[in-house]
Amino acid sequence: MSFQSQLRHEQEPAANALLAHNIGVLSATNAVIAAWLIAQRQVNTLV
Repeated sequence: MSFQSQLRHEQEPAANALLAHNIGVLSATNAVIAAWLIAQRQVNTLV
């Protein structure tokens, strides 16, 4: 899966913090960071 967009400047710190860990919980009003994380990890994911 590839991510065809860009994170907003304010989303980048949260996305990178989540990427640094093997597990975590993201609570947000949209799924952009979740889609980015899925594309970065290249693993099966339950959303």
